[in-house]
Parts: sequence; structure tokens; C-alpha cells
Amino acid sequence: AKKNNPSIDRRMGQLRVQIDLTQELDRLKRQSSKIEEEIKNLQDKILETGSDKLRTQKS
Repeated sequence: AKKNNPSIDRRMGQLRVQIDLTQELDRLKRQSSKIEEEIKNLQDKILETGSDKLRTQKS
């Protein structure tokens, strides 16, 4: 029969929490990376629009 070892059980619990938190952090990093890419694309579009307006004003 298996004897319970409180210190091992406690450590296993800590490791499970750490794994869960690491997975959540990875998920959030992926999400923020997608958002940063969308922001960059919007900034590029804004710059293109501004350049087009400047060209139109100069001519």
C-alpha cells in the first residue's frame, strides 16, 4: 500500500500549479503577440494613408 508523504504531495501540488501558470502565460504571450501584430498593421495603414494625403496636397 502507498504511504502518503505530505511533503511530496505538497511539492506535487506546487508543480501542478506552476505548470498551469506556465501554460496560461504561454497562452497570454501568444494572444499579445497577435495583438501587437494587428497594431503594427494598423500603424502601417495609418502611415500609408497619411503619405497618400500628403502626396495629394502637394500636387
